[in-house]
Amino acid sequence: MPSRNSSVSLPKKQKIFLFLGPQGAGKGTQAELLAARLDIPALSTGALYRHEIEEGTRLGRLVENEVKKGLLVQDEITNALIAWRLRQADVQKGVVLDGYPRTLAQTEALEYINSPVAVIAVTVSDAVAVQRISGRRICGTCNAHYHTVFRPSHEAGICDRCEGVLHQRPDDTPTAVKKRLTVYHENTEPILAMYDKLGKLIEVDGGQSVDDVAAKVWVAVRPYLTKKHPHGHH
Repeated sequence: MPSRNSSVSLPKKQKIFLFLGPQGAGKGTQAELLAARLDIPALSTGALYRHEIEEGTRLGRLVENEVKKGLLVQDEITNALIAWRLRQADVQKGVVLDGYPRTLAQTEALEYINSPVAVIAVTVSDAVAVQRISGRRICGTCNAHYHTVFRPSHEAGICDRCEGVLHQRPDDTPTAVKKRLTVYHENTEPILAMYDKLGKLIEVDGGQSVDDVAAKVWVAVRPYLTKKHPHGHH
């Protein structure tokens, strides 16, 4: 089918894979592992926004407050950012999207550009998500990542690599995490239901080890790589 004539139309060979799941489910890690295996980029809206904030761009200043408080940025802004990013040369073969779309309006915007071939939902309980996220620490100097429980530094609060000071991102505090989880459940569950109806939803238990989750994701995704319409029902 020819795509609609629009400035955001993309070559239909571009395969889009979505990773959705509550913060702390490990979907970012899984998105990167799948992207590496398929040799395509992984894009996270959080990382795109944090880059803009760090660079001090107009967009960064516009969204800084929402991002730091763990709130969702307006759909129009996020949709425009993703539409622009999906037109770049490095993602024309395919892309793994992590954490987008997060609302039905964002989903409609993405469907207009190019419908994903598969949607992978990585699930964990809220309690596990809070423990995983609130323990995260980042080096302020070299950006190395640690976790107070799962990957602690040798000396508390000090980076092993460069001896920089470790800090917690403002949106990683337990209070901010709980708020983000509430927002996630309200906004994202209707999206999962929609893709489930389309036969594109793959659900994976994120409570297992990284390798086990990655293996399950790969087995589930493989049929979607070759077929144009892996879902036989609507």
